[in-house]
Amino acid sequence: MKLILLLLTFIFPCLLHGQFTLQQRLSESDSISYLPYNNSNAISVIGQVVHIVYTDRRDGAGEVFYKRSLDGGMSWDTDKRLTEDDNVFSGRATIAAWNNQIHIVWMDRRDGNNELYYKRSTNNGNTWSDDVRLTNDGAISEYPSMALEFQTLHLVWNDSRNGNHEIYYKRSINGGLSWTADTRITNNTGDSYKPSVAVSDTLVHVLWEDLRNSTSEIFYKTSQNNGNSWSNDMKLSNSASDCYAPCISANGTIAFATWDDNRTANSQVYGRRTIDGGSTWKPEINYANTAGEAYSAYHSFSGTYLSMVYNVSFNDDPDIYGRYSTDAGVNWAGFGGLSNNFSADENPFVAIAGATAHVIWQDDYEDNLQIYYTRNLTATPLDHQHTSAWANHINSTQTDVAYAMTSDPSSNVYVTGSFSGTVDFDPGPGEVLLTSLGSTDAFVYKLDPFGDLLWAKQVGGPQTDIAFDIVVDNNRDIVITGSFHTIVDFDPGVDVVNIGSLGQEDIFVLKLDKNGNYVWANRMGGGSRDEPRSIDINASNDIVITGYFEETSDFDPGPNNVNLTSNGEEDIWIASLNSSGEYMWAKSIGGIGFDRSQDLTIDAESNIVITGYFHNMVDFDPGNGEQLLSSFGGSEIFILKLIPSGELDWVHRFGSVLDDEGHGITTDQGGNIYATGSFSDKVDFHPTGIYFLEAEDESDIYTLRLLPQGDFSWAQRAGGSGFDEGSAIAYSNDAVYVTGTFESIGEFHPGVETVSLRSSGNSDIFLQKLDAMDGDHLWLNQFGGTMQDVALDVHPVPYGKVGVTGYFEGTADFSPNIDQQTFISAGEEDGFVTLVSECVPSYADLELTGCIGDDIIIGDSIITQSGVYTLILQSSSGCDSVVTLMLTILESPETSVTETACDSYTTPDGSQTWTESGIYMEVLESANGCDSIVTYNLTIRSSSAHTEVVQACDMYTTPDGDILTQSGVYVFQYINEAGCDSVLTIDLEIIDFQATIMLSEITLTAGPTGSSYQWLDCDQNFALIEGETEQTYTPAMSGTYAALVNSVVGCVDTTACITVMLVSAEDPEIHPEITIYPNPAKEQLFIDLTENIGFTELILTDLQGKRIMMSSHAGDNHIALDLAIPVGMYFLTVMTGDEQRTFKLVKM
Repeated sequence: MKLILLLLTFIFPCLLHGQFTLQQRLSESDSISYLPYNNSNAISVIGQVVHIVYTDRRDGAGEVFYKRSLDGGMSWDTDKRLTEDDNVFSGRATIAAWNNQIHIVWMDRRDGNNELYYKRSTNNGNTWSDDVRLTNDGAISEYPSMALEFQTLHLVWNDSRNGNHEIYYKRSINGGLSWTADTRITNNTGDSYKPSVAVSDTLVHVLWEDLRNSTSEIFYKTSQNNGNSWSNDMKLSNSASDCYAPCISANGTIAFATWDDNRTANSQVYGRRTIDGGSTWKPEINYANTAGEAYSAYHSFSGTYLSMVYNVSFNDDPDIYGRYSTDAGVNWAGFGGLSNNFSADENPFVAIAGATAHVIWQDDYEDNLQIYYTRNLTATPLDHQHTSAWANHINSTQTDVAYAMTSDPSSNVYVTGSFSGTVDFDPGPGEVLLTSLGSTDAFVYKLDPFGDLLWAKQVGGPQTDIAFDIVVDNNRDIVITGSFHTIVDFDPGVDVVNIGSLGQEDIFVLKLDKNGNYVWANRMGGGSRDEPRSIDINASNDIVITGYFEETSDFDPGPNNVNLTSNGEEDIWIASLNSSGEYMWAKSIGGIGFDRSQDLTIDAESNIVITGYFHNMVDFDPGNGEQLLSSFGGSEIFILKLIPSGELDWVHRFGSVLDDEGHGITTDQGGNIYATGSFSDKVDFHPTGIYFLEAEDESDIYTLRLLPQGDFSWAQRAGGSGFDEGSAIAYSNDAVYVTGTFESIGEFHPGVETVSLRSSGNSDIFLQKLDAMDGDHLWLNQFGGTMQDVALDVHPVPYGKVGVTGYFEGTADFSPNIDQQTFISAGEEDGFVTLVSECVPSYADLELTGCIGDDIIIGDSIITQSGVYTLILQSSSGCDSVVTLMLTILESPETSVTETACDSYTTPDGSQTWTESGIYMEVLESANGCDSIVTYNLTIRSSSAHTEVVQACDMYTTPDGDILTQSGVYVFQYINEAGCDSVLTIDLEIIDFQATIMLSEITLTAGPTGSSYQWLDCDQNFALIEGETEQTYTPAMSGTYAALVNSVVGCVDTTACITVMLVSAEDPEIHPEITIYPNPAKEQLFIDLTENIGFTELILTDLQGKRIMMSSHAGDNHIALDLAIPVGMYFLTVMTGDEQRTFKLVKM
């Protein structure tokens, strides 16, 4: 939000009353009625039931009176006297309520000294118990303060029984039926006075004035256990000057303490907050911060709503001011002034039910003190929490006026009017100086949505030139109308477009593009005075202008003449131009007197609606027909509706025998018409029936709604005893905005109740929002200062803002709340434009946990550290959102992992897989929710895999020692040199190769054919027979022979040994039959001999002829041989007597 640069800065009282009802006198006595002076609660509210107590002297010395409202302050029962001890003082009462139970404690002198008495009602104040004396010490007991938590009552007071005044405490836990003994809770050498007590649950807070250090200071103590024990005293004030009037309120662990502080030239309301039940306190804050005297603050909680009222006095005229907080005292907004007369208003008290604040105070308005009351009209103070979006003023040393404003869909604002002398049109730190060429020049300037200057232009000549109205068309071009005298250059750029007037003031219509560049300009008028007042455009960008003229004027800005002649002093004219500035039509309306149109609007159907005033008799049909209307006496209000071609649709008049004027008019999307202006005396605002509004004095404000056909809908009156008028009206989003001027006290009557404003100077500006459908009041704002302040235009700007323009004199505050947006006029009158944000701010507490390295971005704020932050954000609608951010920044752990993996590495959570060596990072969520950064230093090694095609003879021994005897595909897994898996696939073919031998006569033949051969001498231990490598062999001598056969694929086998006898026949007895089995064999081999030879010797050798084992057997023809030998191929030689046979053996 842009800061406004002020030429001078002063602090002036904000006299904004907000949406509070008109003050109402509650006390019924002709004598003095007053409230306690020690900030003890004199008002209590439960739902719609409001209870108050006060002291009244109608019966002499002073008695306690009680009064209640059962309907939230709308109406009040007759007051009731609660004390009956005539001729002695009873007063300074404090009240507390819960459900239907009402409790009252007061100071009473019936016993010769000040003592405290108590009584209660258990039926909402209908009947009361007898008086109960609470103190009985023969000393002074005074200034009671009471707080209530359900049935538990806590009472504090100051008591002189110990010589000096000390703070005493007692409580009742059964709704006042019985009370504990008195407990002294202060003990110091100085006096302790005027305690204030607050309670929330079992937390009891006490605040008081203390003189232990000579000056009056504010001290505090608390009980955490419902008053059973108390903390040490704690000093809250830090002022070297006296501090008085302590007040404390509480909600949960939050307590809010205030006091009057004299550290500055004027007394101010200072205060502190605690959020931890009183253990620690926030720094002091000046909550009044006013140039006047601020004192006697009282406040009350309802949930997180905290309402505070206090006195502000200027020039010995104290009034009641108020502030409120919706977040338990963190942020504050203002009610402004709540009392509205020029008498002394003091000793305010407030109680909240929900968000409705009920306020009472004492007032000497009627020459003696009486009790007055007000409450905020709407359901919640949030409905009136408006702020100044921005404001600026046009300030030369002469006269400057901002006549009108408008905006485009992007919320850029355009302001037009007149200025004299030299003006800086840049509201920021820059400077854009324009100097008038004559007495006054017309200006137009454009501001962005934040109030920063985009450009400023002027047109003018040597005389008086004024821009009265402005409109933005559908192409975002700007059309301005006004009056000029003599010759004016209407091109605000470097080129010259001079146009001269024909007589006195003539009418100009000027079109600029969105950047302020000249498009075209036209003149209309004659030899006398011609003035425009209002301009609007329709959906086709056709332009309609209205105003008043004298004598004869030409309303065709082109080469042709369309002359209209007035019937009297001044007549009304209406003219239409197309978007190029070419003439379309012109009409005039008038009688013999002064007739003026003041405002014009075009509805969605391009119908034209005009308001103004007339005198005497006028024919309002601008065509050939006749529609005569007569005024009752002075000026008369008219509302005129024309069809798009300028012909009459209908017309109505409203008036009295005095002056009545129409000033502003607008329509909604349905063609309903809203009008405002001023009226005097008594006026019937129903066109066909009766609906009277009666002005209070000089003139009052009216707001009127008519249906599209001119039928009555509703009418509202506002104003007071001075001159009050509505100047302008606008419609937006089912609401009507009315602005104008009021003097002295202005009363606004939106319904049964009344909202009252008081001007701080000659006249102030009001801005009121009404419900368009029924005219109900929505909110009310006030601007102004020490002299005359006048509003001329109102315009809703997109995204919840409303602009007002006009002029002011002296010093004026343009902030809608208690904050100041103060300008001081540099000359006679300064123009102004102010933009009010009518948004309802939202408040939220946000607990957020972040992590180191995070940038917490909220709005424009970047936050990186733990802490509590208050942020003001802006929603899409342009409204403020106040966020209390409790931010905790957590650690973000970092770890490093070094790993070696084969082929690839997959992270533990399975989210990442890497296949190459390198350094990688992974971001995980740690246990605290923050990023956990893991750095991986990876070495990726490769696994291996290959396939071998193998042919093996009879069997194959694998790399790990297994014997395979079957063909097939076999897979083996090993660890390679890199430490990774190595997969070996063997495609195995087992070749069943058996060497054969045959004997044919004496020739041996080995097989199979196609192999290579080597013959062996079995009798010579398988010695090679040199040179015998053919497939056949014929030995030269008898013996035993075998062949070593090597196949083409490398299989080697040795045939069985065959005995060749070179004799013709063999003796079967010499060659007994021998059988070995099984073959191949695993653990045992069996040898069967067909006959018992007697002695048998067995020799086992390997293929290289090495003897493996030998055994002898006598008389066995069945021998079992244990084969404890490695797997492989062997030769077994069986020798019987002188004979031997050799067998090939396979060991499995």
